[in-house]
Amino acid sequence: MINGASSRHASMKHINMFFVITALLASQSQSCDTTVRRIVCTGYSLTTVPTILNEKPWMLNLEDNLLSTLSEDSFKGLTTLLTIYLGFNQLSELPEKIFNGLTALTSIFLDNNQLSTLPEG
Repeated sequence: MINGASSRHASMKHINMFFVITALLASQSQSCDTTVRRIVCTGYSLTTVPTILNEKPWMLNLEDNLLSTLSEDSFKGLTTLLTIYLGFNQLSELPEKIFNGLTALTSIFLDNNQLSTLPEG
């Protein structure tokens, strides 16, 4: 029984390692805390959205960084995103079509930025 449990634990560890996903930071040497469906890049002083290699995340957390602008393509192709956290940055405006194509998106958190208007849609 102990051998079976140990083998099962090793197997689970291998499966967990297999599903760890990496998000590259374009101008940083740090990597975000990532799992299969959750990408957390908080407090890295990011000035741009990192390149996301996992194309099917459910959640992207970019809170507490130095993001001041975003491009229309910042979240392009991340069609499975349900939630985006962008709070505690320096955003003053958002591109008109920034969330186009994010058909699963249900929640966007923008608190503690300098936004005075939001794009329609």
